Amino acid sequence: MMIKKINTILLFTLATIIAACSTGETSSTITSYSDVAVTGFTLGTLKLTIKKKYATTTDSTYSAASLPIYIDQVNNKIICVDSLPVETKMSKVPVSISTRNSGTLQYSAGGGDFKTISASDSLDFENEDNNVLRVTSNDGTVKRDYKVFVAAHKQYGDSITIERLCTVDNLKDVTPLQAAWINGTGYVLGKQNSTVAVYASTDMKAWNALTLKDNNGGDVSLSQNTNISEYHEMLTVNDGAKVWYVKGRDQKNLVTIPSFYADEIKAVIGGVYNDTVETAVVDEMYAVAKNGDIWVAKNTEGKLDEWEPDCDGLEGQTGLINNSDWLPYSDFNAIIYDWSDLDKGIGNICLVAKKDPEITTAMSMATIWNKVVDARDSQDWVLLVNPDVNNANHLNAGYNLSVAESKQVFLAVSANDEESPTAMESINYSVDHGVTWRGKNLADLYTKYPTYSKPVRAVVLGDDSGHFYIVAKCEDGTATVYRAYKNSMTWKTAQTLYR
Repeated sequence: MMIKKINTILLFTLATIIAACSTGETSSTITSYSDVAVTGFTLGTLKLTIKKKYATTTDSTYSAASLPIYIDQVNNKIICVDSLPVETKMSKVPVSISTRNSGTLQYSAGGGDFKTISASDSLDFENEDNNVLRVTSNDGTVKRDYKVFVAAHKQYGDSITIERLCTVDNLKDVTPLQAAWINGTGYVLGKQNSTVAVYASTDMKAWNALTLKDNNGGDVSLSQNTNISEYHEMLTVNDGAKVWYVKGRDQKNLVTIPSFYADEIKAVIGGVYNDTVETAVVDEMYAVAKNGDIWVAKNTEGKLDEWEPDCDGLEGQTGLINNSDWLPYSDFNAIIYDWSDLDKGIGNICLVAKKDPEITTAMSMATIWNKVVDARDSQDWVLLVNPDVNNANHLNAGYNLSVAESKQVFLAVSANDEESPTAMESINYSVDHGVTWRGKNLADLYTKYPTYSKPVRAVVLGDDSGHFYIVAKCEDGTATVYRAYKNSMTWKTAQTLYR
């Protein structure tokens, strides 16, 4: 019996020794690997500074853990396939990283020095380029660099950015009435006391008055009824029966509309010239007649001798008369542009104007007429306003309505109140050729932030690159030029936003 007990004790002791030896061997052995890779990359909870109305801000957070991250092991890239929200604090983006075989991690932000990081850390993505994550095998023999692409939107989508560009001393006593951008030059028709003049600028900062001459070389005084518009990359200045053609700052021609027609015309609104189709050339000038109809003249050899209503309306009625509630009456804004970059044979003219104030049908809405001008087969004018549809997306004409186009985006500015108008109170834009509109009302911006002097009259013009310029006469006596953008969901251009 004693022998059995001794054997049992010896067996137990031997087992204990073996187990102890086994445990000691495992804890002291390190297995090294040269194989290494990043196998997981997720974002954490982001910090945001949200811009609100009139540039006030508030702090917020956003969980980005569910955003898809693509790891390209062939090309050594880590890509966040979606963009982070606007105003994300990109200098400290929390991340969680997993690696094969417990590799060690280093990170280089924007091409800077590599710094050791942990598997759960915050990385700097302020610079969108040259961000590199390095993983090193735990035996130190292999290093693998991944380019990391994480970016945030820099613009609020579906919004308008407005920033003050400059003040203009020689426009400070000028009340702007109309504006146009033609072939790299901005034009403003303005009134100073009883004098009406056209001012031109190529940088929106330095403005100079144009000198117009009659056919005998004498100086011309423009009346209060003068209009400016666009024709064939030239400015047209229309005062009664006279139409000047101006290219840049140089007068090219002066033509006279026969008095029979001139007496019936309220305003020449511009023209379309298109010679891109070899078999057909469009050369037409348009005007609004005093009865609200739109007339056209075949602008042959620079002459405007023959005018007629431009199209036949419903049931044989002439021109636009069949839509008498929506005839253009004042604040004429003719937008002339290519309908499509794919077919240069198609031009477009869109007329945005106010209706007769005596017409009570949807009286606050602007009237918008559009004509597709095809060098092969021009179309009739079409009314884009549908009064039977909820007018939430229609353009409110307001007062002193000014409209411009750039990159097929329309921007409209107007005042809300006729008695004490404040320009730029209502800012609207359209991305579908004037069919639907969205906008903001900035009526209380100038009272909440008195450093922004109240504009009392403003006009807008659009350049060829997506920028709009608003020239405003302000309450403090200054003339201010604002630059505006239609924001899109893009990474590259940070803007100052008034929403």
